[in-house]
This record gives sequence, C-alpha cells and structure tokens, in this order.
Amino acid sequence: MKQPVSLGKVERVKELREARESSTRFPWERQFNESRKAFEAFTVYRDMGPRRSQEKVARELCKSAQLMARWSVKWSWVDRVEAWIDEKDRESRLLQSEAVIKMNERHAGLAAVLTGKVIEKLQTVTPKEIEKMTLASVSKLLEIGVKVERQARGEAGEVVSDKIEIEKNLSHLTTEELVELERIHDVAAERAEQNKD
Repeated sequence: MKQPVSLGKVERVKELREARESSTRFPWERQFNESRKAFEAFTVYRDMGPRRSQEKVARELCKSAQLMARWSVKWSWVDRVEAWIDEKDRESRLLQSEAVIKMNERHAGLAAVLTGKVIEKLQTVTPKEIEKMTLASVSKLLEIGVKVERQARGEAGEVVSDKIEIEKNLSHLTTEELVELERIHDVAAERAEQNKD
C-alpha cells in the first residue's frame, strides 16, 4: 500500500523548486540541485558543438540514452546551450570591439607622430633636400598621415585640398619615397612605444 506523502515533504519540494526557478545562476552554470553528474553531462553536451546530441553524450559518458533524455528535459539543456552560445557571442563581440578601439588609438597615435614629422620636414626643407625628395612625396606623406589619423579617430570622409589629391594606393610613389615613408613610420612607431612607457 502506498504511503501518503507528508505535507512537510510537499512543501519542501515546492520550496526547492521555487529556489531553483529563482536561482541567480547563469543558465550554463551548475543549477540549484543539479547533481555533479548531471552537470557534467550537460557540459559534455554543451561543448560538443553544433552536432551535439544526447546519444553522443550517453556514449561518451557510458550512460543510458534514456537518462540523458531525462536530464536534458529536466535541466533544459537546449535552452541552456542557446544561452551559452549567446553569451560566447556577446563576449566575442565585446573583445572584438575592445581590440578595434585599441587598434584605433594605436593608429591615431602613430598617425599623429607621422604627421608631426612630415610637418617638421616641410618647415625645414632646404633646396638640397628638395633635390633628394620631391615636395610631392612630402605632401603625399602628409596626406597619408592626415588620412590615417582621421580614420583612426573615427572621422568620416577625407580632407581633400588642391595640392593633395587622395589616391587609393601607393603604387605611384618611387622606391626612394616608399623607403622614406617606411623609415618615418618606423621612427613614429618607436616613439609611440616609448611614449606608452
């Protein structure tokens, strides 16, 4: 004959259920009253990737498929995995955003140093130096510095003047001009690193 369930036990079960439902734990964490074995099975399921299945979990853990099906329903594996994927995507986007911000700051600093060097060069140009490096190449360096700095600081569009025309690549520069640009860039990068310290 079946024993009647005591009121105290029913209330305790109700309290436990409410505690589990109001848990502040993230869905992908071990849930209130979830056994270690059930949570382990969930993590195996979660980490299997898009081809996950209860049957694969059962095989991997040497458990019955029926038990995995029960745990999956009881502990909402599908919903928890979706929450896990959403969280990983959010974290990834946050890291990417932070990386872009750092990159922009780095590029803006380098561009500012490069622009400063070009301005210095323009202010001290002598006739002898003009023979070595054309004003067009110095102007091109200034254009590149301004363009990179504006882009790194998030400015839309480009500044175009009569003397500086924006071009999409550097193929029109001579080898000497490219070497000079690379040298200035390297010096700017070194100074930017020194300024960080």
